[in-house]
Formats: sequence, C-alpha cells, structure tokens
Amino acid sequence: VNISVTLNNDAPTISITSPASGFSVTEGTAINFTGTATDEESGNLAGSIAWSSSIDGSLGSGASINPVLSAGTHTITASVSDGSTTVDDTVSVTVNADQPPTVTITSPANGASFNQGATIGFAANATDNEDNNATLTSNISWSSDQDGGLGSGGTLNISSLSVNTHIITASVTDSGGNTDDTSIQVTVNPVGGGGTANVDGVISAGEYAGATQLAINVNVPEGGSVPGTVFIQNDAQNLYVAVRYPRAALDARNSLAIEFDSDNSGSLSNFDDGFILNPEIGFSDLVRLDSSQTPLCTGGGLCSFLDTDVGGSNDGAAVLANAGGFNVWEFAHPLNTGEATDFALAPGNQIGIVIFSIRKIDGGGTLVDTDLFNLPPITIQ
Repeated sequence: VNISVTLNNDAPTISITSPASGFSVTEGTAINFTGTATDEESGNLAGSIAWSSSIDGSLGSGASINPVLSAGTHTITASVSDGSTTVDDTVSVTVNADQPPTVTITSPANGASFNQGATIGFAANATDNEDNNATLTSNISWSSDQDGGLGSGGTLNISSLSVNTHIITASVTDSGGNTDDTSIQVTVNPVGGGGTANVDGVISAGEYAGATQLAINVNVPEGGSVPGTVFIQNDAQNLYVAVRYPRAALDARNSLAIEFDSDNSGSLSNFDDGFILNPEIGFSDLVRLDSSQTPLCTGGGLCSFLDTDVGGSNDGAAVLANAGGFNVWEFAHPLNTGEATDFALAPGNQIGIVIFSIRKIDGGGTLVDTDLFNLPPITIQ
C-alpha cells in the first residue's frame, strides 16, 4: 500500500514597524528602518530582511538599518523569502532637500552715513527651513571690507568703525553647512577734532592729537609714492588742515589746493569756498561763482576766483616747510568771516572736501603731476 503525504509550506509574514508611511526628514539625516519577519517553518527571518529604495536601490539587510537617503519621495521595500515564497511590505518616506538659510539686514539702511565715533546699531535676522531661527540669528557673523571682523549676533553696536566707506556683510551658516550672506554700504565721516594749531610748517607733538587723520599716498617726482597723512581739526575760530609726507627736501614749485562743498550738497555750487598755497605766490582764498553771480565768469558753468577779485578778503594763512624729514603743509581759515565768499561753519555742520590736490611743477614751470584725493565730509566740533 502506498501512502502519499503532502506537507503545506506556509508563506512567511513581514512588516515594516518604523517609520510609518508618510514619514519625512531633511536631507542628510539618517533614517532608522526596522522590520519583523516570521515563518511557520523557518521561525524568525528578521535578520534576512532585504531593504531597497525606489530611488537609491539596495539599502542593505537585517532587522534594522540606518541609511541616509537622497532627496525625493522614496518607496521603501522590505522583502524576505523562506526559500519557497518571497513576501514584502512597503512604506513611503520623503527626504526634503536641505535648503540654505536666508539672512536679512534690517538696520541701518543701505547707504546710511554716520559721524566718526558714533554708535552704529546693526541688526539682522536669519531664517531656515530646518534650523531654529532664533538660534541661527544669534550666530550671524558681521564684517567690514575695511576693518575686518566686527562680531556676531542678531544685533551689534559698533562705535569704532574707521573713517571710510564700508561694505558691511552679515553671514550665517546653518547646521547643514549651507551659507548665506548679504551686504549694505555705510559711510563714516570724520569729525573735526577740537584743537588749535600753529601754522608754522611744523607738526609738534600733540598739536593735532585730537584731529581726524586720513591716510593718503603722494606721488613723488622720481617715481613711486610715499605715505602721507591729512590732519583736520578746528577750534572755536578756525578750521585747520595739515598735510605731511616724508621728503628729504622741498620739491620745486609745488602747490596744494583744497576746494570745499561748503553746504555739503554733494557737488560744487555758487559760493563754495576754497584755498590754495603756491609757495611762490603765497596763500590765496578762493570762491566758486557762475555768470549769474558775476560777469567775470564767461566760460559757462562755475568759475574759480580769488576772493579779492569779487569783493571778498584773503582770509586765512598757510605755510609749506620741510622739517624733520617731512614736507608739511598747514592751512588755517576762519570758520565764519561773515563774508559771502567764505563758508560759515558752526559746531555740528558738515562740510565736504571736493578737491584736494597736490600739484608738482618742475623747474621750467611745467606741471608734471597732480595728485587728486577723495576725502570724506567732516563735521565741525
């Protein structure tokens, strides 16, 4: 008698236990996938689970894996076989691309101007899809293209910016290493320091201790340039301007001219003041006038006149000397003479310096070089 026995082979069962379908995470974050698999005949098959992604392909095997997936929506499949039958389970997970942060400067306004020594309040905020905005804002880094690093934080108060036009940059980096930055321009104007100078061609120790000091480079006849310094200060009566740069002796027949934007309007206009020192002629007080103010201006536009040619006086003094290995130019001009041909300045007034030039003339009377310097406005103390 033949007896036939048929054994039933039950299919295994499998289940993804975490994460739940619909789970989302930021790119770069590892995801823990866990699953269970059992079989009536083979027992626990969890260690044999094979994991795969519809985007990234095979992810590994085992009851638990921790892959880092690429950005996108993935169908994750867990599968297992008992040798006869293969079963699987799926979940959907979304990996969001790691977005860079955004930083915005809220104060001061782009193009703002401040006096030297004034406290400037900088403020900015940073936002990010993944990071805490308050934490990110507290990590904003501030810098100046002129002065370097300034500090960090959502707010920053600075009173030490140098006299110059600065590009101020706020930058931030999120936890994913993504960065953003933004910039504004601010200008720091010099404030004329308080003090009285002796116009003698010698800059004595302490004479310009309170002055605004501006660095320049002065071309020299033999080629190249030497570093120089402009000193600007005022007392209750006069505005003082001095220039010093190293030279073994006086250069032949030089002159220095300064023309002011007296009302700080941004450009030269009628009654803007100026003065010039030509060592062969001496100090001359100048004024800008057009044909509407005097028939002497016939060329169109603004003309430059000696004050004495248009009813004014030659107010002020200047000297050029060589002392201690330096060429030194010194000027003094009253803050307010009461004459229409001169500026009228009081504490708190700003005055622009439009033209600041050193002219070199050779022994034959030929102009061989002119240095033009752009100096920022100054504020009278």
